[in-house]
Amino acid sequence: MAPVVSARNCSSKSDEALRIPIGRSDAIPSAVTGLPIRYAAPEPLSELLSRCAGQRPTDVPELESSIATWLLPLASYRLSAGVIDAKLATTLGQVAIGQAAYRSPQAVLEAARSVHPLATSLRQENVFTGAATASQARHVYPPYEALTELVDDLGRVLASPPTDVSPFVVAAVTGMYCSCVHPFIDGNGRWARLMTVQAGAAAGSPGEGVAAAVFLATFSAELAGQVWPDAFMAGLDPYLRLAGAFRTSLSSVLECDRSKHVFSHVARAIRGASRSPRDGDRALLCVLTQNCIEVATLRNALGVSERRANALADEIRSEFVGTPFSIANDGPAVMSGLWNVAVQAKDQTIGRLT
Repeated sequence: MAPVVSARNCSSKSDEALRIPIGRSDAIPSAVTGLPIRYAAPEPLSELLSRCAGQRPTDVPELESSIATWLLPLASYRLSAGVIDAKLATTLGQVAIGQAAYRSPQAVLEAARSVHPLATSLRQENVFTGAATASQARHVYPPYEALTELVDDLGRVLASPPTDVSPFVVAAVTGMYCSCVHPFIDGNGRWARLMTVQAGAAAGSPGEGVAAAVFLATFSAELAGQVWPDAFMAGLDPYLRLAGAFRTSLSSVLECDRSKHVFSHVARAIRGASRSPRDGDRALLCVLTQNCIEVATLRNALGVSERRANALADEIRSEFVGTPFSIANDGPAVMSGLWNVAVQAKDQTIGRLT
């Protein structure tokens, strides 16, 4: 396992605003034990983003939509289970290609229900991690009484995101905020990634939203275990440095192994065979969420003949020859190669910051 990237690795010469703690910790006596429970609640998202005015942590070109679409399996990868969450990938993709949007307080709750059956409403109990009781826990999430206002502020930001913050930073900070608010009994991680992609799209770049969601998935253990809790003392600076370094590394890896060229070509081929751009996007999303290049999938998604679908499948497979990606018609196609891209980007990121 890669070493944890700490605040000491990431933080240096940051703007003063980014060193302000991201929230507060209030001690409230436990109704059960009488011992103090220290609830950690982030500041409203609008306040956190106001501290990021002018922040552009990467100088790499914006991630194209055709490239970002191919990264959706990574953004929806459940590392603990070792599988792609196809339902989440589909929902992320619908947001990324503009076929769905969640940009109001009510829509934010609908988004949670779309990715997890237990995320039907805001939790009515307090939750914590790291111990058997809240008074001994390493981290206690905001009290449930505070959730409505915190989630409402998220909806307001998504409806009108700041224009003086780069889309990647808007998305990355939104993902962190959602994870720290933790408003549901379950499904919080999946919901946070969906809101991350939505934040990028709302800020004008779905691709940067996907890149930020891939970052959340790739560094999930380090973020939850150390980086996010540290931010309640160290501010946004360490987190944004880590996120920005990963974004730079991801772009570098994609450039080096021909992935960007391949993904762009395949996306054009699928869209070119469709009756409309909307149908082409839907077909590409179907291929990605099923993680295979299957003739029947292409035929049904595009509404083309079996002959045309066979020719398209052969064209796609030939494009991947000589790349790390294994294309098949009966099983995982690109996930193994994509995960190698993520691992390389993660290793490069740690190398940049240590």
